Amino acid sequence: MAMGFIIPKVDLAHLYVGKMKKSPGSLGFGIYGFLGDRVLATRFWQKNHAANTGCIITIEVDIAIDSCLNFVDDLQDMRYFSEFLLDQETYQTLDNFKRRFKNRVTQHELDGALLEYYIQQSIRSGHFETVSAICCATTSSLYRKIETYIPNGIEYCIRSGKILKMTIEEGNYG
Repeated sequence: MAMGFIIPKVDLAHLYVGKMKKSPGSLGFGIYGFLGDRVLATRFWQKNHAANTGCIITIEVDIAIDSCLNFVDDLQDMRYFSEFLLDQETYQTLDNFKRRFKNRVTQHELDGALLEYYIQQSIRSGHFETVSAICCATTSSLYRKIETYIPNGIEYCIRSGKILKMTIEEGNYG
């Protein structure tokens, strides 16, 4: 926290050829968290980390609605993204991304790559000035013996450190 979070810069050229140091997360590049769900955050940590200890970082965001992609309850954001995916000019890039990125149960890197491309194209066209965060109902692989795509929480991806205010809750969550 003293040094702040490092949010990777998106290089669309490297993303396009699949030469990123790290693949995008399900919602693209940024800092991920669960909206108001300490139990889900704890379960996610326990399932995905071998360490016995951890802590919950509470993040408050100060974000303008027009700089957040909201795939929870903003039908207009969902519609624009759907129209983008159906656009003929987008097809070549979509085919390229499908060869380079995969959606797996635990991580949807293809979705993340598509969102990164959508954001860059939307900024170029003037649809957005910036996108500081993405919010989406997602499923995290937390259950024994079953993988489901029914959302179990609201996940967010913070793309700009300027909107963050953090506090740490002490305790053992391992």
